Amino acid sequence: MYTNEIKESSAQFPILGYTVIASLDTKSEISHDRLLQLITPLGFGNFLPPQVEPPTYFQRAIAAWIKELKNSAIPAALIDDDGKSLVRRIKGPDSDVLIFALVKENVDLAALGLSYLTNLRVFFVKPPRVKEGEQPQPGTLTLTLTPSGATDPRTYCPNAQEAALLSNLQKWVDHYAVTYKSSELSRMVNDIIESMGAARMRLSGGVHFVPYAQRDNLARLKQLVEVSLPTSTGGKSSSTLMHLPIIDEENSREQVSGSAHSAFVQRVDSYEENMRRFLLAHETVEGRKLKPIKKKYMEERIAQYEEMKAELEIYDMLLGTRRQEIESRVSALEEQALALIGLYGQSIANQDDEEQPAEEVEVS
Repeated sequence: MYTNEIKESSAQFPILGYTVIASLDTKSEISHDRLLQLITPLGFGNFLPPQVEPPTYFQRAIAAWIKELKNSAIPAALIDDDGKSLVRRIKGPDSDVLIFALVKENVDLAALGLSYLTNLRVFFVKPPRVKEGEQPQPGTLTLTLTPSGATDPRTYCPNAQEAALLSNLQKWVDHYAVTYKSSELSRMVNDIIESMGAARMRLSGGVHFVPYAQRDNLARLKQLVEVSLPTSTGGKSSSTLMHLPIIDEENSREQVSGSAHSAFVQRVDSYEENMRRFLLAHETVEGRKLKPIKKKYMEERIAQYEEMKAELEIYDMLLGTRRQEIESRVSALEEQALALIGLYGQSIANQDDEEQPAEEVEVS
């Protein structure tokens, strides 16, 4: 393990903590099952990312498929050297169906513009949502070489040429449905770092202060990032976990505290403005019905508030951040959170009232 590579505190070099920066190989990929095997022995099993959503893995599959087609003999009529192949998302009336069109873009010098030719359309019916105790079901994939016209992807039967293309694409869809890329891995690593009582040193994240007490956890994370996770080249990993020691002395404490305080205040400002606009959009205005609030959005904003309140405790305990100043800001956020809960309850009550059947009136 990498414990020896992470500077240890001593009487001559007392360490307050570490400035931690993670950088992952942008082309790295790993399957859901393999990642779980890697992170569980290291104690990070609870940080396994959620399965990739269909719109995301389907677009990744399309991109990989197109790249493969360009290097094969299959698509002579689909992709040629004169045009540039593009993938366009088509918005249809059914939100459970993803539709993409493969088009060729050609430069029309005579008209001083661009012309487009649709070569094929790909349809993907999202799998049904999995309820507790149920096994996940695959989605339905099909494609057609007809550039337009009504097509029901649930019943369409591809011809021989379409079936050959579809088989090739299905391989990539199956692959990316269970595969994480660097974006998911980066969020996982960031979540692991923040679970170590870390303080963000800038609003956008990516740079954290991790207290010295988390040295062993940092060593295990370094093992995961720099050794365990696969590389895009198959050689030495280009992913790194930087951990710069911070001396435990007054000046260092002031600088860390100042950076953490500034980042936290910026997050509070952003959240406060977001909440203000959200509440304003859902307030009852005379002559206008109350706009319903989705439970998902209400829960997301409450979770953000609770996260910042928990961070306040960390900053105060570890860094001596100016608690009184921030505490007043968090109290204002609490009022917004309570107002949001009240509006949500009111919108639910209004929906219940609308669903009540009208009383029958006997006409004599």
